[in-house]
Amino acid sequence: MIGKSRGRLAGDIKRGSISGFTPSRGVLTASIIISIFIFSFFLLDSGCGRTGYRAGGGVVPESCTDYPRIVDQPGKVGQFSSLAFDQNNIPHIAYYDLSNHSLKYAQAVTSSSSCGWKIDLVDEQGQDAGLFPTIVIAEDNQPRVAYLSWSTDALQGIHYQIRFAQRIYNPEAPADQAYSWQTANLDDSGVRGLSTSMVLGPDRFFHLSTLNTQTKNLEYIYYDGTNTSIETVLSLAGYNLEDVQTSVGVTPGAVPIIALHHPGAELWVAQRSSAPPNPGTWQITTVEPWQYTEDIGRYVHLAVDSLGLPHLCYFRWARAQSELWYNHFNGSSWQRSIVDSEGLTGAACSITLDASGRPLISYLDSTNNDLKIAYLRDPARMRWDIWSADYSLATGQWSDIKVAGSGNVGVSYYDFSIEGLKFYWIGFN
Repeated sequence: MIGKSRGRLAGDIKRGSISGFTPSRGVLTASIIISIFIFSFFLLDSGCGRTGYRAGGGVVPESCTDYPRIVDQPGKVGQFSSLAFDQNNIPHIAYYDLSNHSLKYAQAVTSSSSCGWKIDLVDEQGQDAGLFPTIVIAEDNQPRVAYLSWSTDALQGIHYQIRFAQRIYNPEAPADQAYSWQTANLDDSGVRGLSTSMVLGPDRFFHLSTLNTQTKNLEYIYYDGTNTSIETVLSLAGYNLEDVQTSVGVTPGAVPIIALHHPGAELWVAQRSSAPPNPGTWQITTVEPWQYTEDIGRYVHLAVDSLGLPHLCYFRWARAQSELWYNHFNGSSWQRSIVDSEGLTGAACSITLDASGRPLISYLDSTNNDLKIAYLRDPARMRWDIWSADYSLATGQWSDIKVAGSGNVGVSYYDFSIEGLKFYWIGFN
């Protein structure tokens, strides 16, 4: 079931890339379904337990946190989920609905004795809307989502669009009409949108990474809520862009950093010399160079700490073996750690940092079909606690892990066995 091109997983789909992409909606749908199947077929419990964390806690009743919660089902909903917490520690999730080719959104709704989720259909424009969404919570405590929409026509062929959705709150409207969604194209060129990632910076503006399918460039977009500024980071001419994944972050000084799985099976990091809108140049660093028979850096995900230093999780494939790797720049050099190497593991990882700057990583254990979580308990000796968060039949695909202001942690992810979206709480001991 594994097809290799320098160790490449056949049919991979992750936030920011589509392998085997074609203009045909039916073929694209088949590609996604095949990828889901591959994930489920190749989906560790290390026995380390849950040292440092416990299930439960947070802002919802204990009855809502004692096991993974089903957010939305059925109908193949929940792929490419993206999670954010608002100022009240309430989780918000943006995700893709494969059955209806649309963008959906869920917000936790709780009381002292019950819990549930409010589900919205946000966008169904084009042949496919809502692929690879990234959600952030803006200063007004309302969600914003960047995502890919695409369509085809006889003249233009494939037409990509970066779409931007924002939820609007009207306090004067009736309660059942107080919230509405506005959607628009962030870019109308028709050539941008693959591998889009977005973060809200300390400057309160939006920073995005994306690919230009016409120029074959990695690009950076700065969006102030009204105007966009686009600049080239580096050229990927001669490579298949469907093998590229990007993840963007910003330093406390609003300087953007982009992690890139290069299609040459390498891992690169690009950092701008200054914060926009000031002029700046991009410095490119090869974190993991190409190695014969290896593919390093796939599924890369980036988090930036309070010192402005990048932390990465990513996947290494070599000789029919996959591993989850972590890498951190300490200000002078990169420090790598193998987090998990048992079986086929490490795909579709997501990384976040707790209040002390220690990483938590959610990822797919393809051997046991589990959602797994790793926490760096002892940074000095690089000791990780690892546990299986969900033992369902085939679960853990396309996870996203985030820390709430309360210090508790949540994970959104897709469960193939129920074809639905799930959410899992982690709280401090």
